[in-house]
Amino acid sequence: MRSLFSSVALLLAASFVAPATLLASQAQQPAAPESPAAPESPAAPDTVQQTGPPSEFEPPPEGRPLRGVVWHPPAERAQAVRALDRMKKAGVEAVRTPLIRREALLDAADSLRLRLFQDLPAAYLSAGELAEALPGLRWELERALLAARRHPSARHIGLLGHSDTSVPRVCEALAELSARAEEQGPSGVRTYYETPFIEDDRCTGAADLALLDALNHERPRALLRRWRQARTDTTAPGATLADTLATAPDSVRAGIGALGTWVDPNTEGLRAPHSPASQARYFEKHLPLLLRDSARTQTAGSILPGTRTDSLPAPAVVFAYRWRDASPRSEAGAAEEAGAAEADTTGAAPTETVQAFALEDPYGRVYGLHDRGGAPRPAMKVVRGLYTGRQHVFAFDAGSAPPGRFPWLVLAGWGLVAVLGGIYASASRFRGLAQRYFASHSFYRDAVREGRLGAASVVPLAVVGGCAGLVVTVFLLAVQQTGPFVQMLRGASGQTQGGVMMLLQHPWVAILIVAAFYVICLGGWAVFLSLATSGSYKLGPTQTLMLVTWPRWPVLFLAAGAVVATTLPPGWVLPVSSLLLAAWVLVSIAGSARTLYDFAQMTDVSFTWAPALALLNPVLLAVVMVFFAVLEFLPEMTFLWHLATRS
Repeated sequence: MRSLFSSVALLLAASFVAPATLLASQAQQPAAPESPAAPESPAAPDTVQQTGPPSEFEPPPEGRPLRGVVWHPPAERAQAVRALDRMKKAGVEAVRTPLIRREALLDAADSLRLRLFQDLPAAYLSAGELAEALPGLRWELERALLAARRHPSARHIGLLGHSDTSVPRVCEALAELSARAEEQGPSGVRTYYETPFIEDDRCTGAADLALLDALNHERPRALLRRWRQARTDTTAPGATLADTLATAPDSVRAGIGALGTWVDPNTEGLRAPHSPASQARYFEKHLPLLLRDSARTQTAGSILPGTRTDSLPAPAVVFAYRWRDASPRSEAGAAEEAGAAEADTTGAAPTETVQAFALEDPYGRVYGLHDRGGAPRPAMKVVRGLYTGRQHVFAFDAGSAPPGRFPWLVLAGWGLVAVLGGIYASASRFRGLAQRYFASHSFYRDAVREGRLGAASVVPLAVVGGCAGLVVTVFLLAVQQTGPFVQMLRGASGQTQGGVMMLLQHPWVAILIVAAFYVICLGGWAVFLSLATSGSYKLGPTQTLMLVTWPRWPVLFLAAGAVVATTLPPGWVLPVSSLLLAAWVLVSIAGSARTLYDFAQMTDVSFTWAPALALLNPVLLAVVMVFFAVLEFLPEMTFLWHLATRS
């Protein structure tokens, strides 16, 4: 029951937290688990293995960034070792993984000179949740340091992923863990964290490296510029921003923790958004800018002809997201169990923290350079060519433009107009009641008391419900990629995630469900109002339904605004839809107040009953549920608010 309440309350809270994202960029989504799929075809033995792995992390030649990839080791040992071999041949130097427990993989990484960036199982945590998880994290860190002493490849440890690093309490915990790693670990141990915050990240210096999440970001290099600019003193007289960035200390360098865009395997060609070719073009466009060496850029221009140059230093590391598509949760769990079976035996209890790689994309999207069967996508060719330096220009089939989506929202808006216009033209009593409502409200109350509209009062209720469904659906479509909404959806149950995905994929279903729910709530409130009357002042359900429905007439204009919002440029849809949703809430509250006033004027119900009748209003009930949800999940809600206003 608690789980059901949690999911419902958190989703209701989205309508209050997410509008704050007007000032925020979309929060993006972290690494998801990759586990074994169909076995790959056998590969020839590694012919590039080297001996004498580096004793500690050393910067690449000339200060260029490490070239990395995000990877979740499959359960089968041989398949995992072959994958590491193929990464090495593709020019990969760093591999971001969960905490690896299998000695065979660590040995393979040592021999291949691959640097493993291993994330501790702690992600998506608020400040309060991190405090509770800290004892478990200390144990996980000790286990990671034990492996680092034996394996030079395992000396990069991720302390925290995608958590609330805008809060000093989190930075104190990070600093403690980082100091513990430096004191107890071998020479060359480096710590890092991944943050969704740019300007408001407060943990700079708490670890050796900060990773920025550029997943699905249109300008990933701009994230680095913003992050560095926020931590650089630009007050020197006569110093330009470019000069300051070029002379800033290395301590403020950051890396890209996840670079990539999701793929729709059912589409083809560059003209189709999120096709495999579009994914490849994304890497072709952004990887050269991130891999460019700052020193070479200043002396010899760009590594690619026609690439824009600037003095922004290169990131410390760039991780392409990801090596292979994530597997279903059941397979991911099997992979974790397989790894645990080969873990070192310390006798300690497993931690209860959350692993970033164990949380899939809540929308079920795929990002891999390879599909689940191991077949490479065009993006793999791009990443291999750029990482090895053998190819810099790529050609892809343009394909045909995808068919446009059916305009369900526009059709719904015109449908509501047609229904309302039809009843206005065919029902003289409806026309008269509309004139009385705006011209002489006392005559309107008389008409309600006489029940002149009768059963036809259900039609305005249906129109009002349809308008509410249209406004809410447009808002959901606009907010689906924002950080707070994705974070809430990620923490919801699988059934809730599936339901939300179905509503987003089929807007007409969302309109019908929201409209039906709103109509049922208003109808139920009208019944309660009717039951509260008695004697000569008795009002029937159809009469109270008129009192409930008519004061909400401004939603007609909000529905028209929602239809217009669907035609606006992408950058305007979220602000406009958020304003429409806020206006709908205000209209609902004002309409409820008007309903109670008219109800009091027409009946002899005692004033003491007013609070009880008001609390039965669906809008007020939703506000109460959100209030208690905030109290129940205050740390999580605080994190959501920070994502909305700071990321």
